[in-house]
Amino acid sequence: MKSLLVPFGQPDGTLILTYPMNGCALEVRREKEGNRIYHDHNGVCMPRSIDGTRALRVSANHYMDWGNRHFVRTERLAYRAGLTRKYSGFSFAHTIICIKQGRNWNVYNNAVSQIYELDPFSAQRINQEYFQPKDYIKYSLGYFPD
Repeated sequence: MKSLLVPFGQPDGTLILTYPMNGCALEVRREKEGNRIYHDHNGVCMPRSIDGTRALRVSANHYMDWGNRHFVRTERLAYRAGLTRKYSGFSFAHTIICIKQGRNWNVYNNAVSQIYELDPFSAQRINQEYFQPKDYIKYSLGYFPD
């Protein structure tokens, strides 16, 4: 389980970005020196012995909206592309963004989908296309105090 300690008193506009999350949970615990942000890799394994008081927990169900129109639309494009390309794939990844604003850290969802083709000889991704959702993603996920 990975974590990051963010000391109290960071300037406004400070950003914290998570590694892509698809099924993981994000948990924030208040410690003496600051807020510790955990990437709970399977979404359920945060040990009870972890120090600090829980300030925020964002489960996969909260940030992932598998029925959202962007995902469905982009997935359709990917499968259509797969019909014309023998070796192709599709991925969709969420990134949680925390922004320091005044006394709080505001937490937002962001996502990107990717359609790619695989080189049949090297299996390297080629002809990658990225799509940033503009609609239908639940952006605000909550906040936690500095």
